[in-house]
Amino acid sequence: MMSVIVSAVFGWTIAALFYAGGALQRRWLERAVTSERLAVLDARLQHGDEVRRLWRERKKRSAYELYKQETGASSLETRVGIARLTTKPHRTS
Repeated sequence: MMSVIVSAVFGWTIAALFYAGGALQRRWLERAVTSERLAVLDARLQHGDEVRRLWRERKKRSAYELYKQETGASSLETRVGIARLTTKPHRTS
């Protein structure tokens, strides 16, 4: 009986860690790339609307390639930049 309880608790703990892992990874990535560097990359990006459109159409590889090509960003910077671009509302002012 005790081993069943321990197994259940262990299973739920692992599931909770996997669930929380996405949020933790996102926070870590945002800290790994400085806001100054992201501002430089944002200034280089000429077709941000096209990147967003590709992302919405689930053409993620094309979105990554376009972002990297236009900005010269590393893979990590591309991942963080696209995450910022596609999750925050875009201002057109």
